[in-house]
Amino acid sequence: MAFMSGRVGFVRLQVVGANGRPTRADDALLKQLGEHVFQETSVGVPLALESGFTAGEHLYDSSFSLEKNALMDGAVAWFGVRVDTNTPPAEIRRALRAQHEAALRKESGRERLNRAERAEAKDMAEQALASHLADGHYRRSVHAEVLWHVASGVVLCSATAGNTIEALCARFREVFDGLSLKPISAGPLAAGMLSKRGRTRELEDIKPSLFMKAPSGGRGAHDDDGVPMYDFNAPAVPWAHAGGEPTDFLGNEMLIWIWHRCETGAPEVGAKVPEWAGGGEGRIALALDRALDSSCAWGVTGTQALRGDAGGVAPIRLAEAKEALAGGKWPRKSGLIVADGEGAALPWSLTLHADKWQVSGGAQPKPEEAFETPAQERAWRCAQTLQLAGMLEGVFDAFLDERTSARWPATREAIKGWIAARGEKKAAAMVEAKPEVAQAVGSDA
Repeated sequence: MAFMSGRVGFVRLQVVGANGRPTRADDALLKQLGEHVFQETSVGVPLALESGFTAGEHLYDSSFSLEKNALMDGAVAWFGVRVDTNTPPAEIRRALRAQHEAALRKESGRERLNRAERAEAKDMAEQALASHLADGHYRRSVHAEVLWHVASGVVLCSATAGNTIEALCARFREVFDGLSLKPISAGPLAAGMLSKRGRTRELEDIKPSLFMKAPSGGRGAHDDDGVPMYDFNAPAVPWAHAGGEPTDFLGNEMLIWIWHRCETGAPEVGAKVPEWAGGGEGRIALALDRALDSSCAWGVTGTQALRGDAGGVAPIRLAEAKEALAGGKWPRKSGLIVADGEGAALPWSLTLHADKWQVSGGAQPKPEEAFETPAQERAWRCAQTLQLAGMLEGVFDAFLDERTSARWPATREAIKGWIAARGEKKAAAMVEAKPEVAQAVGSDA
């Protein structure tokens, strides 16, 4: 996915450090990026991984300019990062070695090779691979676009693969001495927002909400020695711990909160959009749509992936989604429709992986008028993408405000009651169909 064409997707990063931090996308900043454009190894075998910047349009674009790369009057730098891997497949390596061993057996007239001959066959295979690599065989290139709101340090990268993000962070450290990039998932994003509100302590003490009882066999996560890692009165949320950010579950709780609001007649959220995304306060309208991927918050009942049916019914309306939620599964990835409730912005359709805070498949609103120049289109698409990122963060901020306030216990109980009512409806429907299973169904619900 990209920012300047097609559907939009991104991960969120933040510039960390204050030493020599730039404030605008000017000639000096673009010159620094241009001095670190991607360059292939010119002689001999290339490195297993090569990376560098581009000027954004494609893999080979190395021409930086203010007109092209400094967007929104220099507030945003747009560029790219290219990552090449030069690694032959293991099967190719084994096949070449086997060929050379076969040739040596034929030459010697013996069925078995000695140690020295096997080592010789291995060296010959490696020499052949080195020649292939030097000629460009096995090269795989990935190109991702980057939007950097320079003054705020907010960075959006269109790639989600770990090695691309790692390469971007490594190159950034090389170019900007004293600065680094930190990938931001839901947990770190929440930490930054609550710090601005003076509520850092609340995040330190926060635990996953008990929206529903643990499914049979699920009392919490345990370590390799069987020692409980979690309070038995809270879900384990194993994916948050596996990702290294234990509070990433707040992204999943936000999706449950949105789901509850949508089904109880409150689909609009009062939110404040960050200044880097245009600023302002107002209503943001939300709807869960198209797709819903869930995982058991207790680490017991596995995962579920639902898609809207042919009749256009959203996954959250399906019986399977309701049963999964009542059974302890939390939404991790959901289709979303996001719109400015005041009518100032057209709606976006996208997919949000909430705990990782990754956006994919974002369909941009169509512009009202045709663009006269490519620069106008780039500026418009940049502003639209930043606005989307800002609206999502505004909604998350509104959720966190409620999640860390005295209002949350009442909200949590309302959500618990809403989920329990779903289980009761399921039980009633099954009892009506098969009265003899009434007792079993009631206990499961």
